[in-house]
Amino acid sequence: MTWQAKANRIAKSTARRLGNVVLIDGVTAYGWLESPEEKVYDGVVVVTDYTLEVPFVSWSYISEGTLVVVDGVNYVAREQSRSNSDRSSIIVPLKLFNPSGPLPPPSAVGPTVVIIGGDFV
Repeated sequence: MTWQAKANRIAKSTARRLGNVVLIDGVTAYGWLESPEEKVYDGVVVVTDYTLEVPFVSWSYISEGTLVVVDGVNYVAREQSRSNSDRSSIIVPLKLFNPSGPLPPPSAVGPTVVIIGGDFV
């Protein structure tokens, strides 16, 4: 078993035991929802949004505007997802979904791959 396969397995097992129930595009799995925070660092106020971390093996990509249901509460992805440092999970910033507002656009099929000078971006 490769190192990456072990990291993916640990992320999925930990999310299943300790995470929140996540529903995206009809697929149910588990992830970790971080609530917004406001902290003061050396006199500077830093504010964070809702953040969802899900194992890569559950979802490899979540596009901007995707409807995400966490423990029965509706959110919308504010940006496209990005992988964490060991690529065992992805992180996506969320905002609360206003049910009286317009529906979010449907999610894209997958990420757009851009190659610049032979490097994938």
